[in-house]
Amino acid sequence: MRASNDIPHQAADGSFNPEIAVNIRDILKSLGPDFLTYADTIDGLRERLARRRFHLAVLGQFKRGKSTLLNALLGEPALPVSVVPLTAIPTFISYGERRGLRVEYQNGRPAEEFNADDRGALSALLARYVTEELNPANRLGVRQVDVRHPAPILRDGVVLIDTPGIGSTYRHNTEATLNFLPSCDAALFLVSADPPITEVEVAFLGEVRRRMRRLFFIFNKIDYLSADELSKMIEFVSGVLGEKVTRGEELKLFPVSAKRGLEARVAGDSAGWGGSGMEEVERYLVDFLARKKNAVLADAVADKIRETLGDALTRLDLAARSLELSIVDLEERLKSMETTVEDVRRQVLYSGDVLAGERKRLMATLEEQAEALRASARSYLRRVVDGLWEESAETPDENTLREAVADAIPGYFEHHLARMSGEFDAAVKAVFDGHRGVLESHIEKVRDAAAELFNVPRRASGKADSLDMTAEPYWVTHRWNSTFVPVPRALIERVMPEGVRGKRLRRRLERQIDELVIYNVENLRWSTLQNLDAAFRKLELDYDNRLNETLAATHGAIRAVYERRSAKSEEISDELTLLKNASEELGQLYNKLPAGEE
Repeated sequence: MRASNDIPHQAADGSFNPEIAVNIRDILKSLGPDFLTYADTIDGLRERLARRRFHLAVLGQFKRGKSTLLNALLGEPALPVSVVPLTAIPTFISYGERRGLRVEYQNGRPAEEFNADDRGALSALLARYVTEELNPANRLGVRQVDVRHPAPILRDGVVLIDTPGIGSTYRHNTEATLNFLPSCDAALFLVSADPPITEVEVAFLGEVRRRMRRLFFIFNKIDYLSADELSKMIEFVSGVLGEKVTRGEELKLFPVSAKRGLEARVAGDSAGWGGSGMEEVERYLVDFLARKKNAVLADAVADKIRETLGDALTRLDLAARSLELSIVDLEERLKSMETTVEDVRRQVLYSGDVLAGERKRLMATLEEQAEALRASARSYLRRVVDGLWEESAETPDENTLREAVADAIPGYFEHHLARMSGEFDAAVKAVFDGHRGVLESHIEKVRDAAAELFNVPRRASGKADSLDMTAEPYWVTHRWNSTFVPVPRALIERVMPEGVRGKRLRRRLERQIDELVIYNVENLRWSTLQNLDAAFRKLELDYDNRLNETLAATHGAIRAVYERRSAKSEEISDELTLLKNASEELGQLYNKLPAGEE
């Protein structure tokens, strides 16, 4: 067993070198069953780093050239380019040795997977699910499509996300896009010269800016402009974006011709690729940002590996120290340690009771939000009916009124989904941030007691949530019910005076509006409640695991040595030598790991 002291602590790009993790894992495995958990944890962290992802969303109004831009980055026309807006279906494009796609459906229908022999087959397959021509109004019920493609740009974990065009006929499609953005790493927004930038785009960008800090701009179709026209247009668009969107913050705008870039890529023309402006987009927005995120993730993984190795070293040191002490001295120190452990367990139980109370308070907050949403939704939808009624000289057609309400429901609830979820998430985060500190203090108390009682080094621990940035983005999949239940009208109603008939129609619509509001709010309330329960379970499980790992590395290690020594008198010098040698080798590797903030 020998540590490789010549392994550099950094990779070629300056990030954490995962080869150190391999060395640490192998040494821990050689120490036997007590250290396999640490070895497995480090192996899992190393694999997590290998699976890293950088999610880049591409946004823009219809006909700005989003699909052409994505095709240029892929190096071939793999995505369909439509003459009418595509459907509101997100498309995730990630690396795969063979072209193909996976289609996920709504309402629990099993997903389907397809392979494609070439770019033409892939484009044709994709068109069946994301184009309005072949899947009008998403009648197939597609939730999202995952495309596999062998493009080099995707090989290191970049995931490109094609989003529905903004300002479409359906306002809720735009809202769904906005709700999705915070789970992405960055976004590209396309504008062009035809027209340069619209009020719809500026309004949308204001909402995007509140949800996405890493936002970059592409000025596409520069091949349509002369040099003088391009200069003036870039100045104009930069001025609008600076004044209305970035407001003094850094503005990064890339002029490109995605069409020429795609042609150059297909032809293998490197000079044409550079001249199209796409080379700079690829280099800066993809390579640079992806490397930066990967470096952050690598640091987080290194921090977690450092913590895991620190626990393993503590176990080694405590076991060695327990072998050095006399059995009487060891017994006294073990009793003191067990007193601390019992005290910590009582504190953890109390913290659990406090957390349960916070959960009840959050549930009450959720119920209040749901009731407020029910009231506001009823009021809003009744105003929709009132507006149409006032515009009509006589009693409006019932079907027209129903269609107006049905059209208003998705946009209204999608908008309030973002607001309600944001407020509730902030409340949950405030609770969790406070309790993380309390729970961490319990774990630190055990570590401090062990280090002090047995005079072993006290190594810094990592952060429990240091790997949160690896979460996969999701697409909002709430399905808002806007279907009215048919209510047959009696023959007598058709011969009633118009005023009476109008009152009956209003009452009927109000009842059905109430039913639809209750259904949709309950849908949202229930999914939020499920998320809340899952978050609390995860918090409790994470800290149960962390506490148990700490107890195993401290109290468990001491108890194991004490029981072996109490059972029989044995030669301990060989075991002591083994433990000390392993501690020295692992300590050298521990010192090579990047040290996080302590």
